[in-house]
Amino acid sequence: RAVKILRDNDATFKLTSALHLVLSSCFSGLGAPEVCTESLMRALSSLQPSEARMSAVLAFDLCKSSQAVLCRDASIGGVGGDLLDLWPSIVRDRLMAGFDSLAELAAYANSMAPRLSEHFECQRARRKLEVAFGHLHVAGSPCTDFSSIRKRKGFTGPTSAAFITWVVLVRRHQPWIIVHENVVGFDINALAGLLCDMYEWQCIELDPRSVGWPVARRR
Repeated sequence: RAVKILRDNDATFKLTSALHLVLSSCFSGLGAPEVCTESLMRALSSLQPSEARMSAVLAFDLCKSSQAVLCRDASIGGVGGDLLDLWPSIVRDRLMAGFDSLAELAAYANSMAPRLSEHFECQRARRKLEVAFGHLHVAGSPCTDFSSIRKRKGFTGPTSAAFITWVVLVRRHQPWIIVHENVVGFDINALAGLLCDMYEWQCIELDPRSVGWPVARRR
């Protein structure tokens, strides 16, 4: 669909064909954002020879197995682990202790934002690299506190610390476009409220069954 829009709008297509777009991802899993953007760029190249290119500057994931897969992808500039490691230990511990509301959590995280590190430990290079979000950022923040099969603690649950850390990073780096994915029980209005002064939002519900996959996984 994106390729068709570019093709039908010649001016937009020519502009995009000269761009170098930089991708980043958090809660990256096995690298689905990187695979999808690579496929999109191949589709663009098949329509018209161009200088358009996409590179992946970093990917963060807590899971060691996911990190191992991401580290094997040489196209990703750096692979990070736990977002909470960017905080000093005293701030991390307070975030993990939990808050009674999203408003209290956000207020504390924003007040501590200057203390959030601008560098991360790359799991592949084994050295510090600079955090950068580029132009396009993709994230699927932890869903366990919003899932219908869990206790549904929402933004007062244990995964809220990682989520609000991601929000602070978005506000700091301000990528052009954000794609955020979560379960249907996630409160998208709360997320929009945290970033409404910077972004306009569109929400769409997807299900693998709508494109032929026999898996019920509404997002």
